[in-house]
Amino acid sequence: MKKSVIILLSLIVVSFSVNSQVSGPTNLQLTQELITPISITESTLDSIVNPLDMLTSADSLKLSASMSIPNSSNVETVHLKLGTTLGSSDLLSLSFLIDGTNLPSQSTYVQSGNFLKVLVGIYPKQDFYLEVYFEDSQGTNSVTSFYQTN
Repeated sequence: MKKSVIILLSLIVVSFSVNSQVSGPTNLQLTQELITPISITESTLDSIVNPLDMLTSADSLKLSASMSIPNSSNVETVHLKLGTTLGSSDLLSLSFLIDGTNLPSQSTYVQSGNFLKVLVGIYPKQDFYLEVYFEDSQGTNSVTSFYQTN
């Protein structure tokens, strides 16, 4: 009987722990918008696969991170890193409340239902690595989602 009670209590604790975890961001994307338009001839346009390949590091891009929040009621803080190599935050490291109240003034924030989009800044064309995870009010972190451009 004593073993049955201990096993039952263990299962209840495990069940509670799994249900209280914070879901991580899904559908993570980094949108790159060219600041200064460039002219591309029709013949050149027909021969290229990706117009971003024509850009150089002299071209500036406005970057926005967008994602889905599986259960926004559990999320209190969004943690975002942008770097030039995997795991780095040499371009940006940002944490803000899910309602966007403590974002830097140069950032814009749009939340509609479970969709979130944040302007992360203007940077020269290069490879970007984006990492995002959520945190709940108890300090529990979600898994980290990654997005890479190149």
